[in-house]
Amino acid sequence: MTIPTTVASLTFLTPDLPGCGGEIKRFEEDFIVEEIALEEPAGHGEHLHLTLEKRGITTTDAVRRLAKLFRVARKDVGYAGLKDKHAVSRQTFSIPLPGQECEDDRRLGLLEFTPLKLVRASRHTAALRRGHLAGNRFDIRIREVDTSRIGDARRVIDHLTETGVPNYIGTQRFGYRQTNHLIGKLLLLGRWGEMLDLMLGGAREGDSAAQVLGRQAYDRGDYRAALEAWPKLLRHDRQALDTLRQGRSVEDAVRAIDPQQLDFF
Repeated sequence: MTIPTTVASLTFLTPDLPGCGGEIKRFEEDFIVEEIALEEPAGHGEHLHLTLEKRGITTTDAVRRLAKLFRVARKDVGYAGLKDKHAVSRQTFSIPLPGQECEDDRRLGLLEFTPLKLVRASRHTAALRRGHLAGNRFDIRIREVDTSRIGDARRVIDHLTETGVPNYIGTQRFGYRQTNHLIGKLLLLGRWGEMLDLMLGGAREGDSAAQVLGRQAYDRGDYRAALEAWPKLLRHDRQALDTLRQGRSVEDAVRAIDPQQLDFF
């Protein structure tokens, strides 16, 4: 596995112990993360708290679906933190629905037609805010480990149990091109054109064929061709490109990006 440049300098926690090898995240079920609640819902109140299980979608996508389903603004859907896309994630969302308790059952039934699986629903007196959780519980499966290396794995686990594990961060925070921190800086400085150039231009080794075509088209100012080539799963990139295609300003293009993504940057 290639180690991203932004994390390559981080120190291994057990450099003097042999590793066990293996592969993680081959399947979504190999990486399970579950929020540990800071407090239990009161059972009454103006906010509906939903604990949901999701697979293959981001927290932002879940918020978008919930906002549409419950007819509220995306900014009003609360959550404590972002969870992995390529995993089985169980997390809680809050939705402000004052005086609409009688509609809860009907709306919860609509979740059956979404990729979100309802684990629990309850009313509470307050919305969820970022960081409003006690922690996260992980269940991680490592595949293709030689059984003769089990002892090595146990020694590593024992060491980590004693010393703890720092919150190292990688592609999940820095992005698939390892540029989120640079994009965020340009966003804060209001350097819209440079931000978009970093997001959308300059094909690199490792880009897919579609991305290469799209970035080349962006670099020559052909935003329509760039949008046609751009992978549909890169929704936030496409939001900016579509705005440029309409002939609007670079600032408009930045502001067209999902507010939650801009907040993340």
